[in-house]
Amino acid sequence: MPGIRIGSCRYGTKEPRQRLRARSGARYVLGQVVDQEDDLLLRDLLDMYPDAAK
Repeated sequence: MPGIRIGSCRYGTKEPRQRLRARSGARYVLGQVVDQEDDLLLRDLLDMYPDAAK
């Protein structure tokens, strides 16, 4: 199956991934603590970037 895996979910196209990221980011304001579910999602997204360690 084509697509990309983020955590335990597989997304076939770019659009649902973008909606997920936007929805998660819109729930918080600067300095607010992220809940555990979004924390895991954001860590999975960060791991996808080659320069994540920086």
